[in-house]
Amino acid sequence: MTRSFRSPEMSSWKRGTSARRCPRSHSGWGGSKATLYGYFPSKESLFLAVTESEGRKQMEGAGWELLSSAAGELAPALRRFAAALLRYLTSDASIATHRMVIAEAGRSDIGKTFYQLGPAQGFQVIAQVLSAAMERGQIHPGDAAVAAKAEIDERLYLREAAPLSDACLAGFAQRAVDAFLRAHAVDGKVT
Repeated sequence: MTRSFRSPEMSSWKRGTSARRCPRSHSGWGGSKATLYGYFPSKESLFLAVTESEGRKQMEGAGWELLSSAAGELAPALRRFAAALLRYLTSDASIATHRMVIAEAGRSDIGKTFYQLGPAQGFQVIAQVLSAAMERGQIHPGDAAVAAKAEIDERLYLREAAPLSDACLAGFAQRAVDAFLRAHAVDGKVT
């Protein structure tokens, strides 16, 4: 499917895929419902294509800029990327999408697929940049994949998620507290 989806269509999904009737979801696309379902076998697959298209449109430039600036100044590139990411994540369309995906995740695999098409790919880009920065000695060595995820857990998007172990939760807590103290401790004196 090469046709681009526009963000107003995203707002028509606010009630979820099961409540969504196709006539509204294809308005603005310029094609018929029959043509649309010729490309997509279900409302869920159409929804995923729309959300992936919107996410790529919003984040592609920021991601490429981050990758291309990996050898240069890390802090300004990360700030620009973070600003673009926050602009996207706090947009009405993105909030509606995440709400719908999380609501549907308990009933289908749409959450898992959404995570793989969007957040997981974004984390890979960030992990590449952080790994290169670690190799250059710009940031402390560690697990770039863990640093990239910033403790955001894909479990929100899974139909059935296994509980996290105490060791995993302790690791999350330790990294969060360490980051907080590095940012806010005065002269490294915290007891």
